[in-house]
Amino acid sequence: QRTSDKVWKHCDDIGVPPEVRERMFDTPRVFSTPVFTVYLQDWFQLLSSLDICVRQQIAMRYDIDNLSELYTAVTGFETTPVQLQQAGARVLNMIKAINVREGFSRKDDSLPERWFEPLQAEGKEVRLMDYYRKQELTKDDLNAMLDEYYTERGWDVEKGIPTKELLTNLGMADIAEDLAKQGRLRDG
Repeated sequence: QRTSDKVWKHCDDIGVPPEVRERMFDTPRVFSTPVFTVYLQDWFQLLSSLDICVRQQIAMRYDIDNLSELYTAVTGFETTPVQLQQAGARVLNMIKAINVREGFSRKDDSLPERWFEPLQAEGKEVRLMDYYRKQELTKDDLNAMLDEYYTERGWDVEKGIPTKELLTNLGMADIAEDLAKQGRLRDG
């Protein structure tokens, strides 16, 4: 099975919407790592919040549909796959909101300078490369990936933080208000 087929199947399992999957594979990088990362992070936050081991051997036994059925069966609360995905997104946005409260922003979402310096290994120069080792990654590449990640996440691209509107839509209006009072969030 081709790698892209495996990624496509995994996207289906974790509930990535079809229109996002189409966009994810419509890039020169074969698939959009930043967009994929958003949905993987939400998936792993969901598994962790349900106390399900995230190790591949365990996590691969679940998909978003059977998790919603299990959740409903165990709790008695009717829960859809979309609601579970939003729960994962809420967890990740809560973590980010805590960091925002403490003054973290886009400037802190960076790799160490050392990663951009070539290493010597077995007489060869080794540089930071993409997943397929076809393209060297520069700071500009990583900044573009951050832009794509923040956009997919619905965050303020310039600041690298959730927007007040997003937090409110996720049911976190109180947190949005607190951050806005501290001058950490803009409207929108």
